Amino acid sequence: WRYAVTEEFSIRIPICRMKCLHCEANFSILPDFLIPYYQHTILGRVLQNLEGKKSNGSRQLLKFHLNRYLKNVNWVHSFFV
Repeated sequence: WRYAVTEEFSIRIPICRMKCLHCEANFSILPDFLIPYYQHTILGRVLQNLEGKKSNGSRQLLKFHLNRYLKNVNWVHSFFV
């Protein structure tokens, strides 16, 4: 199970975990709106900020998520490609 947190609500989502039969590594299959190691579904809010639009919520939390997003932007790009 994994939490998905938005500005409006918080919900627990079942996550499918798999194990590779060859190398025995474990991995999770996440829905497309979740990013690994993020509970908050913040992409909409980060996008609003990058477009110069105003968004609701704490600006400190937005800055934290924006910095974290920019640090991982290569991974995010690879995910969507």
